[in-house]
Amino acid sequence: MELYEKPWYYTAFHIVLGYFAVDYQFLLWGMLLYQFGQLFFNVRVFAVEGVIRDGNSLLHTLLKLSEFGAGYLLRVVLDSPRG
Repeated sequence: MELYEKPWYYTAFHIVLGYFAVDYQFLLWGMLLYQFGQLFFNVRVFAVEGVIRDGNSLLHTLLKLSEFGAGYLLRVVLDSPRG
């Protein structure tokens, strides 16, 4: 399965969710459940377009989770005490 070209706002949304998941842990668990649910059912959900497509992969799931993780890590770094 190939990765689809995606609009920038999907990546931005995953990063923002990760950023706020530091404060709202339900976002972390929700993202994990949502992404692994899509992988399990072998579908991809494009919420903005209102489309569900067949086909998913572990690579795609890891990519989405890495975007989320980047936001989470950004927040942790920004919140860490300085020197």
